[in-house]
Amino acid sequence: MSGHHKNVIENQWVSERQTVGCSLFSAHFHLQTLPPAMPTNLVLVGVFVLVLVGVVYLMRRQQRQQRRHELEQKLAEIEHLQFESQLVAADLEMINHIGRRVNASDDVDSIMQQVVEFAREQLGFYLVTILFVDPYTTEVVNRASTAPAVEQGAVRLSRTQGLVGEAISTQKSVSVTDVKADDRYIPGLGEQPFPESQARTRSETVFPLIVDGNVLGALDVQSDRVGGLTAREKRVLEALAIETANAIDKLSQFEMQRERAWVTVAQLQLSEAISESNSLRTMTEAVTRILGMVMGLAQCGIVLWDEARSVYRPISLTHAPPAMIARFYANDFVIGDWHALDAVHVGHQEISSADSAPWMDEPPSTPIFLYPLLSKGNLQGVLFLIPRYDIAFTTFQLRLRLELVRNVARQAAQGVERELLRAAQQAEAWSNIALLQVAQAVNRLIDLNEILATIVRLIPILIGVESCLVLIWDEESQAFQAGPSFGISEIGRGLLDNFGLAEAEIVSLREEGHETRTKLPLYSASPPQWMRDALGVNSADLIPLLARGERVGVLLVGRRKADVPLTGTRLGVLAGIAQQAAIAVVNAGIYQKSAEQDRLTQQIEVAHSIQASLIPDGSPAIPNHDVSSYWGAALQVSGDFYDFLKLPNGLWGIVIADVAGKGIPAAIYMALSRTIIRSVGFGSINWTSEPDRAAGVLRRVNSILLSDAQSDLFVTAFYGLLNPITGEFTYCNGGHNPPLILKPNGTTEVVGNYGVALGIIDGVPLTQQALKLAPNDTLILYTDGVTEAMDVDENPFGLSRLRDTLREARPQSSQQTVKVILDAIRKFSADTAQSDDETLVVIRRVP
Repeated sequence: MSGHHKNVIENQWVSERQTVGCSLFSAHFHLQTLPPAMPTNLVLVGVFVLVLVGVVYLMRRQQRQQRRHELEQKLAEIEHLQFESQLVAADLEMINHIGRRVNASDDVDSIMQQVVEFAREQLGFYLVTILFVDPYTTEVVNRASTAPAVEQGAVRLSRTQGLVGEAISTQKSVSVTDVKADDRYIPGLGEQPFPESQARTRSETVFPLIVDGNVLGALDVQSDRVGGLTAREKRVLEALAIETANAIDKLSQFEMQRERAWVTVAQLQLSEAISESNSLRTMTEAVTRILGMVMGLAQCGIVLWDEARSVYRPISLTHAPPAMIARFYANDFVIGDWHALDAVHVGHQEISSADSAPWMDEPPSTPIFLYPLLSKGNLQGVLFLIPRYDIAFTTFQLRLRLELVRNVARQAAQGVERELLRAAQQAEAWSNIALLQVAQAVNRLIDLNEILATIVRLIPILIGVESCLVLIWDEESQAFQAGPSFGISEIGRGLLDNFGLAEAEIVSLREEGHETRTKLPLYSASPPQWMRDALGVNSADLIPLLARGERVGVLLVGRRKADVPLTGTRLGVLAGIAQQAAIAVVNAGIYQKSAEQDRLTQQIEVAHSIQASLIPDGSPAIPNHDVSSYWGAALQVSGDFYDFLKLPNGLWGIVIADVAGKGIPAAIYMALSRTIIRSVGFGSINWTSEPDRAAGVLRRVNSILLSDAQSDLFVTAFYGLLNPITGEFTYCNGGHNPPLILKPNGTTEVVGNYGVALGIIDGVPLTQQALKLAPNDTLILYTDGVTEAMDVDENPFGLSRLRDTLREARPQSSQQTVKVILDAIRKFSADTAQSDDETLVVIRRVP
């Protein structure tokens, strides 16, 4: 009781005693002053009054004592309330203080560590832990603790395990006054127990961290005394849990938004690098460099699958030591070199591996993650990355980064496919130009040695080999004699001139046969030592020089690296040159009789060979369609051609065209037109602003022909885009004969109109049309050589006769359709010589 309250009670007590004393004194005084002769009754009355006064005094005294006791109780209650108010105020100030510190922090881990340290220092709990609910694994994981021996993330519980699980699942605080008597208590909170908890914990209380009904985790408090928390401690910790949950949620949301923004920026940078790169190596190096920086990688690289050689080519490796990068680029990877790469190659699925890669000295400290580069189901290559062991990510950060890697893998695959397609287009255009250049160089010459010398000079430049030698078959000696050569020393040339090679010796050089796109065999050769000395190389490739079915010689090209074979475009160009060399050898005797006639004949032969190599397989495997074709030249060269473009977007480009003209000029113009149409057709898949893509292709072809061509020639062309799944066919006619559609009942329909030929005027009006092939419908494309075939009286075969032929025959396949048409023309013309080329493309939709 305070001094003030005690004085109030004492003063009240003294005042009441004085009042009673005065009353007794007054009564006694009156008795004393009575006369002596007062009657006895009066005396009795006086005594009675005195007794009454005494009784009253005693009663009032008892009442005063009772009031004093009640007053003391009230004062004690007031003091207790004041004390409680002071404690609450102190607790609020304490919570506000930690709240300000928590809200001022910009790091979740810092917030949680401050909370557990506060609970230990201010409230005296020896073991305080904050656990988080992982939203992706649903596990409960420790994030902060006053026990330094336990690392973050070392404790993992299920959402229903122990007191922590119950608090999280019920969203209510759970308290145990004696942990030894409760089965829900988990010593150490997991597989790695806290050393202190096993020896000291006697009671435990868990507070869920809740924000807007969502449980973020739990605040776990363990005490070394039995009985649990006091009301004040529970109140403080509940308030602390609310404050902590709000602060963590706010900062977590901010960090998640910041992380998403960061990943979005990284994605945009990578997308820009992929889309704006002008070469395959530039694109892949940009991807690995940027991805390595944003992911914090020890290594990041890409290998590309080379279908022709069945190897993975190293294309890019960044963030690795220079010596390791040098080993990476040193060799290609074949199946079996790296088991992790083999698994991705077979399964087309992302994997992780702890095995060492071929260019590493020892296994990495963290697993290697491999991602297939898939575009439309085709494996273009593999992206691999090795994280740094000293960089850790939260589950959310890791999920975003893995999503980023997968997106980059998809975009990189598309970029690789685009660059490979562009390279293939450039290679094909280069191949055609190279063959034409060789043909032009050869056609200017008459002497065989000059022709072959020109060829062997051009081969190293165009193909990239070290040396080149032509061996010519001599019928008289029945041996191969050394012809012109390039890249061979004088000593080597002397050896070659002094030795003739029997046919058996050349045959013995054959080790492994390949076929080029011109169907000429290619052999990997291992020449005898004297020939290797002459060629100055360790390995060579051998191509027989075949003309009219006869072997007239052999072309040998030397390579320094035996493990880098000739493939793809280089091999095709080499085969085409070999064909020209073979023709030159065959025609050498003809040159001696009539030089000018021989030169013209060779031009025609070369042009025909080139044209034959340019005409594709007439029966491509187009899904849901049966395709057959026919290409027949009226003379040795033709101005007609057809083509099939297998576009990456799943469509097929169908081309049939006819150059207006005859002979070599028409043949060269045909090769030029075909190259331009193919290049524009493949490039059109990237057009986004032209809905009439088929018409757009012919418009651009017309513009290029007008700008590049220096002749009066022109070409009629029909170009269409076939969807093999739906049968939809969008097309544009540039002055060509309109195709026919043959229905199953034998009726025929003319498709579209003629349009305007290409290469005449700029800005020709070309329109796009569309149709849909129904099951068993047959689309027939043809050149005017079909309808203008003449009989002995020079009457044309005509469109009507063609339609009647189809109606009467009703062929059941594309091959039958071609045969029916050709048989009808042969029967009509009766072996009359024709002056125009005949070309057919028949496409039948299969039910």
